[in-house]
Order: sequence, then C-alpha cells, then structure tokens
Amino acid sequence: MIAYAIVRLFDVLEYILLAWVILSWFIRDPNHPIMRLLGVFVDPIIIPVQKGLEKIGLNTGFLDFSPVFAIILMRVLRTVVLNLLRFVL
Repeated sequence: MIAYAIVRLFDVLEYILLAWVILSWFIRDPNHPIMRLLGVFVDPIIIPVQKGLEKIGLNTGFLDFSPVFAIILMRVLRTVVLNLLRFVL
C-alpha cells in the first residue's frame, strides 16, 4: 500500500514536470497562472538539477536538458526508496 502510494506520487510529479516542459514551449510568460502553479511543484526539482548541471559543465545554453536529468534522477530515487521499503517492511 505504501509502495503503491510512493509510485503514484513519483508518477504525478513526472506528469507535472512533462506538462511544465510542454507548456513552456507555448506559454512563454513565466508569470502566467498555469506556469506559476506548475512551477510550485517543478521548481524544487528543476532548480537543483540545473545548478548541478552547471557545476559539472553540462549547461548547453539554448537547450535545457535538466528535465531529462530530473526524470532520470526521480526514477532512480523511486527505485531506491522502494528497495528500502522492501528491506524495512
């Protein structure tokens, strides 16, 4: 039951992140109400990833690959959390 809730939480975060990425192609104003709402969930994930990519020199300028890396990191984190739950429970 707990594992299912964790998987669903990560799924929802991934869908929100994908919606933010797709909508950013069409809604250029970061102060648009939809973008601000999605940003509440996405910014705590994306900003550290962007800073990390800048530190290791993977900032590409025009193209932002941080959502790809964020999804990969979220999948790894989900796997780690689920394995820890199996170990504890």
